[in-house]
Amino acid sequence: MEPPTAEPGPAGPPVTDAEAVGALCQVLLTGLAAQQLIDAQSTPRGHDLARAIRVIATRMDEAEPQQP
Repeated sequence: MEPPTAEPGPAGPPVTDAEAVGALCQVLLTGLAAQQLIDAQSTPRGHDLARAIRVIATRMDEAEPQQP
């Protein structure tokens, strides 16, 4: 795992890896809350979201070049 990095944010100070992950989680939770209010029957369940995260992580790991 790479050490935390800081990149310029869209409107100001650098964004660390932890802040970027936190922002992603916030966006996902907001989207889930909205989906629950709009159509509770089609809101993904926890196990479906965990499966999707595993699929994405696996594919990203496979796409990264392996270091010797």
